[in-house]
Parts: sequence; structure tokens; C-alpha cells
Amino acid sequence: MTTTCTVAHYRDPARLRRTADGYTICGGCITGLGKHLDTLPRLHNDLAYLHGTRRIGGEQTKISGSVGARLPIALSVADARKDLRDTIAAWTAYAYREAGSCAQVTASVDSATRWLATNTDWCARQDWAPGLATAVRRVHSRAWRLLDPRPRQFFAIPGDDGQCVRQLDDAPCPGRMWVTIPEDEEQTSTITCDTCEHTYGATSWLRLGKLVHARKAAA
Repeated sequence: MTTTCTVAHYRDPARLRRTADGYTICGGCITGLGKHLDTLPRLHNDLAYLHGTRRIGGEQTKISGSVGARLPIALSVADARKDLRDTIAAWTAYAYREAGSCAQVTASVDSATRWLATNTDWCARQDWAPGLATAVRRVHSRAWRLLDPRPRQFFAIPGDDGQCVRQLDDAPCPGRMWVTIPEDEEQTSTITCDTCEHTYGATSWLRLGKLVHARKAAA
């Protein structure tokens, strides 16, 4: 079994991540897979509301043949929603077969993601887990970019202060913490580890600072 996670990582992609013990992806990818599966049904529903109600990046297509005024539709939203639904259905069907299940694969995004989320630990131990994690993150990111297209700034906290303060697999997490600053002043900035995926909101920064100082004092 490979000891290096083969999933392409967004933050600090050149740094190698070790797979978690007994798994085929790293701890951060396992955590991220679970989080993404939990939120995909909501994103799928949100795209349904966005579909046909908002202009996306100036894109607007008229549907012909309608009664009265033609309805505006954002093709990128329709395509992203279908992509999300088809991707999850395909991976759920594949995982069903790999698990030896004879159950009928549901077409519902809610039910499919619920099954994958319930079996995340088993999925993350399979040889095909990197493909699943990559596919789920791709459709999650695509939906999120449409729902919240506002630009953000990313930068890593430099030096020892940027080293993650959490434990991962009974050892210090090797990840680095990154700051995300939204363009919208009404949104709060966050600090997220690029390995364990733990996120600190603004209300947690004081506690994070104390942990960093405590680590310095113990060194």
C-alpha cells in the first residue's frame, strides 16, 4: 500500500502527505471527504434555487417556446448541478458493487451522499479512494464557486507559527495553517490547516494564539 497520498492538494501542493495508517489517502483528505459529502446535498439544493433566478458572470440564456416572457437560465448552474448528481450517482453505484451490495442504487443525491458519508471510513481504505476524494472535491468546489463567486485571498502563516497545533494519528499534524480573507467585509476570515482541514473562525483565534504560544514555551 502506498504511503503517499496521491490526491492533488490545493494548498502547498508540492508537499507530500503520508496516507493515514490503514488508509489510501491522508488524514486531511479523509476529513475533507466527510465534510464535502455532508454539504453536497445542501449545495445541490442551493443550485436549484440559483438556477433560473440569478445572472452568473453575465451569462444568461433565453429558453424558447415558453408561454409569455422567456425565462432566463444560467447554463453553468444547470451543468454543475447535473455534474454533481451524475458524479455522486456513479461513485455510489461503484462503491455499492465493491461492497458486494445488492441494494438498488438510489438516484437521490441526499440518499447517495448519506450512504457514502456513512461508509467514509471503509471507502477511504480502498485503492480507489483517491479518485473518490478528487471527484467529490471537484463537484463541491464547482458548486461553491457558483454559489459564492466572491474572490478571496489565501496565504500561509510563515515560520513555526504556521505549523498546525493539532494531533493527527497520535502525532503532531505536519500541516501548515493558511489564512483566508474574503473580499466581502461582511464575511469573516478563517485559518485552516492544509492537512487535517481543521478551521478556526474569528472566535477561535485567541485560543489558537494561546496554543501557539504554549508550544513555543514548551520548546
